Amino acid sequence: MIRMATRLIASHSSLLLMAAGTGLFAVTNLILGASMDAKDFGVYGLVATLVSVQATFGFMGLDHAAMRLAEKEGGSHSVNARIVHALPVAGIVSAAALAGFALYSTGSASVAVVVMIASLGISGTVVVGQAFRLKREYSSAQFSLNFWRFLFFAVAMLSVLRKADLNFLLFGLTASIAVAGSTSIFAGLRLKGHLHVRPGSGNALGYCSSYFASLLLVTALSTADRFIVADLVGPEVFGRYFFNYSLAAVPFSLLASYSGFRELGEFKLDPSRSRYARALRRNALGAVLFAFVLLGGIWSALLLVPSSLEGKIDAGLIGLFLLLGVSKVIYSVVSAGMGAVGSNRSIWAANAWSAAMLVFAVAFVYLFNADMYVIVMAVMALWLARIVVCSAYIRGQIHDV
Repeated sequence: MIRMATRLIASHSSLLLMAAGTGLFAVTNLILGASMDAKDFGVYGLVATLVSVQATFGFMGLDHAAMRLAEKEGGSHSVNARIVHALPVAGIVSAAALAGFALYSTGSASVAVVVMIASLGISGTVVVGQAFRLKREYSSAQFSLNFWRFLFFAVAMLSVLRKADLNFLLFGLTASIAVAGSTSIFAGLRLKGHLHVRPGSGNALGYCSSYFASLLLVTALSTADRFIVADLVGPEVFGRYFFNYSLAAVPFSLLASYSGFRELGEFKLDPSRSRYARALRRNALGAVLFAFVLLGGIWSALLLVPSSLEGKIDAGLIGLFLLLGVSKVIYSVVSAGMGAVGSNRSIWAANAWSAAMLVFAVAFVYLFNADMYVIVMAVMALWLARIVVCSAYIRGQIHDV
């Protein structure tokens, strides 16, 4: 029995590492939100959001394109030189842009420096994680991507126990990411014999444009609400917003990632309309059930520690974030379908529709100075619209069974 459990854990170690890292970071944010001043937590929440953007979009899709264009040569992989040379430029430009937004939003040069350093550090974990994925060392990849979360949890708990100020927490976040980034790069040195650079083709960067557009759009849809709320209402109200987001929306991220990963493989084996419909129904039902479980957990926490959560939980935001989480799980299935059967033309068309609707929604929010509830509803409407648009293209490209 013990041997079987050990084999089971070893075979799913990458998933367990991803779940542990995501879950631990969510718990960290909730503990910090319950113990920190709302304004300070709002500043921290903005920094955490900016760093998450760098983790997903810091290389502007070039890291995904490098994976896609890598060629297996014997026991090693060759990576396009043009993309490799563009990676650090993209990472630095993205980090500088995010630091500039931090300076604009908070007016603090020290916060901007934290965002710049943390963004560069997280870039190291991402590029090494992608290299390990290419070698199919998925556990090493997840360790590279999540190690900083384990370090930061220890720092955050020390900050809570010492009742330290915001500067201590932000320094700890930066140090955790810097240590994790350095560790990842050091660990990645053993891949030197497995990866080498080949001369780049003339159209290599042009091929990256679809990755850039898709990743930019999904990143914007995923984070636009937080950026807009932080810009319109300031750090104190944003702190309350980010706390409720961490409580009710973040837990769905792991479920969405797992659903998308699983369904992509299934769609490639059976790209049929009946298969697609079953996947949508199954994952939608699972997401709704998860939402009820999560709601029960939040209600139990209110009963157990009412003093810590009093004035921090917003029932309206919780309800909207639960619906948003369900929408993202459903979209993960749609995204898997597009990845399996979508043509470049359909992907570009779906992105164009979503981009136009995003611009309209942002203009509406700023024109009418919408409150945070309307902002969440607008973002949810964008996700639902993207689900409908992508589903229409998918159903036009898969056969009946």
